[in-house]
Amino acid sequence: STAAGAYTHGVANGTTPPLGPGQLLAHLNDILAPITRGRTFATVFALLVPRAGVLLRYASAGHLPAIVLRLDGPADARPSRLRARGEPLGNSPGAVYVECEHRVDGPRRIVLHTDGITESEDRHEKVFGARRLDAVLAKFRGAPAAAAADAALGAASRHRAGHPAGDDMT
Repeated sequence: STAAGAYTHGVANGTTPPLGPGQLLAHLNDILAPITRGRTFATVFALLVPRAGVLLRYASAGHLPAIVLRLDGPADARPSRLRARGEPLGNSPGAVYVECEHRVDGPRRIVLHTDGITESEDRHEKVFGARRLDAVLAKFRGAPAAAAADAALGAASRHRAGHPAGDDMT
C-alpha cells in the first residue's frame, strides 16, 4: 500500500505519468516480488473510472471480479462482473496483467469487495455466496452507496450468526 500511495501522490502532483490498470499492477508487482519472494502476496483489483465517459478500464491481480449493478431498469436485473485474470502481486516477478474494458450505459454502481464477504460461513459451513450478495445489492440499489455497503456487511454477519469471521470483510 505504500508503493500505491506514493504512485497516487506522484500522479496527483504531476511528477509521475499515469499508468493504465494493467501497467500499474505490473509496476507494483515488480516492486513487491523481490521483497516477498513468493512467500506472501496481495490480491488487487485496479479500476480506472473516467470522469466523463462510459468506458471502464480494469485489471486484476488475483482478486475477485468487481460487480457492476444497474441503477435503472428492472428491479430484478442481474449484476454483471468485471472478470480479469492475473497473478496476485508478489507471486512472480515480471508478471503481465491484461487490461480489460467494459462499456457502461446509464447509471451504475461498481462494487469492489473481498472474499471475506462471499466466503463467510455459518455454523454449518455454508457460505454466504455471490447470490446472496447480489440480492442484497439489488435490494439496496437505490440507496446511498454507504447504506448498500452496510447492508451487505450486515447480511454477511447475520449469515454467520455468531460464527467467527474467517477473513477480512470489506
